[in-house]
Amino acid sequence: APIPPVRGAKRAMGVTNDATIYHGQIQLTMNAPEIKDYLEKIPSSKSKGYGKPFNDIFKEAGYDFYKIDTSLFSPAEVVINELSDGSVYHVGAVNNDVTLKSFGLQ
Repeated sequence: APIPPVRGAKRAMGVTNDATIYHGQIQLTMNAPEIKDYLEKIPSSKSKGYGKPFNDIFKEAGYDFYKIDTSLFSPAEVVINELSDGSVYHVGAVNNDVTLKSFGLQ
């Protein structure tokens, strides 16, 4: 994930979450053939709250973390190297527009 810009305490939580939600990328190597059944649930883009900066989502949730869909706290893009059959899976994508908006660069 990119290093977000320095912000005050209230905005810092938003930019740090947005760095992962909209721009976080991970690569995994695992022996888990059943992962193919879960691929479409993995990236943050599958969350109901996806598409807005985290501070907006948090405000809409009345500043209650428990009202936010937990799948939002996933990385934007995931590549999985599955060892049992040699498959490589790629799900999700970075979202430059929301990341730049959150960081105050757009």
